[in-house]
Parts: sequence; structure tokens; C-alpha cells
Amino acid sequence: MLEHAVQAMRAGREPALDRPLAASSDIELHVPALLPQDYVPDVHLRLALYQRIAAADASALQDMTAELIDRFGALPEAAHNLLRLAALRLEARKLGLRRLDLGSAGGSVQFEQDNRVDTARVLALVQRPGSEYRLEGPLKLRISRALAKPEQRFQYAQQLLAWLGGAPP
Repeated sequence: MLEHAVQAMRAGREPALDRPLAASSDIELHVPALLPQDYVPDVHLRLALYQRIAAADASALQDMTAELIDRFGALPEAAHNLLRLAALRLEARKLGLRRLDLGSAGGSVQFEQDNRVDTARVLALVQRPGSEYRLEGPLKLRISRALAKPEQRFQYAQQLLAWLGGAPP
């Protein structure tokens, strides 16, 4: 709890001490995301690295990427995906997204009740002519978009999070 409060204060936000400690965002892009056994053979070290990745902020993720490359060599695709998902999770959490799920045919965004997304931006997406977006209740945005390749999903997720966070189109 103290760590969350310190991180919020460093980021210039008021610490949310009433939020549950387990509050986190779930990002699912349907891609392999792990540290392969042949990349990090020691199971205990792999588990410790997973814990560090899960607890890392944006700068710590960059440091971990450099550390992994330095210690074990070039990142396999699954490890690269794991770190990219962790970075997306941080962005989603800042916005108050509970879940972002994107597959080959689109997916959905589930918002927390208390989020930092401008409602007007969500409505702008839904109201576009021929929109691929629709609301399913007050806290779920459904997306119908072809995202066959994993790289397309990562790029789209980054763009969507930036848009919801207030970045210009």
C-alpha cells in the first residue's frame, strides 16, 4: 500500500488509498507472453523475474529489458511480448481500465466504475459513421476490427490507450 502511495505521489497524483491493493488491469492480446525455459533455464530465477515484471513501473521495465538482454541474449518473441504487455498494463491501469481483450476479430474494453477516460472520447468512437465500436452497458466497449497479426494488436492497443488517455488522433 505504501509503495502504491509513493508511486502515485511521484507521478503527481493523489494516492488512492481506498482502492484495493489487487486492483490491476488485465491485458489479453492472445499472443505467447512468457520467459521460455530455454531462455531462462532456472525456474526460481524465472519466477523472480515474473514477479519483478509484474511489480515494475515503466522505467523499471526498460531496465529489465536491458538486463534480460545483457544476461541472456536477444529476447525471444514470447519474452518481448511479455514486456510489451506489462507496459500496456501500466497504461491501462492509469486510465482505469479493468480489461483490454483483443483477438483476431476485435475484442473489448472493460472500464472500472471510477476511471480517467473522457466519456466524450468513447462516445466519439461509437458515433463514427459505420463505427466498429459499440457500447455494451455503461462500462464495456465492444470493438469489431480485423487484427489478424499480433503486431497489429499491439499497435492498435497502444493507439487505443493513447486515444482514451487524451492523445490527439
